[in-house]
Amino acid sequence: MDTTPTPIDSGTPEPLPLLTRCWLVLSEPTRAFASIAAHPRWIGAALIVLAAGIVTTEVTYPYMMEARRDVILQNDRITAAQAEEILGRMIFLFIVAGVLLFGGNFLLGGESDFRTVLAVTSHAWLATVVKSVVVVPLMLAKGSMSVATSLQILLPGERWMSPVGVMLGATDIFSLWMLALVVIGLAAAYRFSRGKVAALVVAFYILATGVSAGLAALFAGFMPS
Repeated sequence: MDTTPTPIDSGTPEPLPLLTRCWLVLSEPTRAFASIAAHPRWIGAALIVLAAGIVTTEVTYPYMMEARRDVILQNDRITAAQAEEILGRMIFLFIVAGVLLFGGNFLLGGESDFRTVLAVTSHAWLATVVKSVVVVPLMLAKGSMSVATSLQILLPGERWMSPVGVMLGATDIFSLWMLALVVIGLAAAYRFSRGKVAALVVAFYILATGVSAGLAALFAGFMPS
């Protein structure tokens, strides 16, 4: 009788529970994204990101709308605003995942699918949840939205939406952390080197920042002086 133990295939990481995945994305991203790439699940992480965004919006609502207080006195608008917030964030998440899928499949010549890239994107966005935990208490303590985790701190709050402010805002430490998570996740999904993926992700980020700064300049031209 052959008593030789059967070798265990350790090539495919085991699936991880949602909360374990979320914790490991922030603490051990290499391990987390290896599992996510092998078992792409995105809904749970996306719901956590969306819920954190809604809570942040609700808590900071008075400060965001202080300049338009006369328009938001009707409570029936809050529900509509929540729905728009959820839809907008979900659409944005899908768009980012689609752009990254295009970059990975067509520009880098890799092979993955939308579900896997969406799972990577959703989990990378957990960095924004940490940002909310850090920034929202500071906003409440200050009584203002003027709390920066980027080089925007060099400008007065009223200039943060200017072209220069938008470009300085791209240095946000939580956004850069999120980009790093995207790089680790896509490298696991495509089995590319992180350097190769980083070049693509950083190029897209610079392009998006340039477009945002251009739109800020365009809108500034329509504002009364």
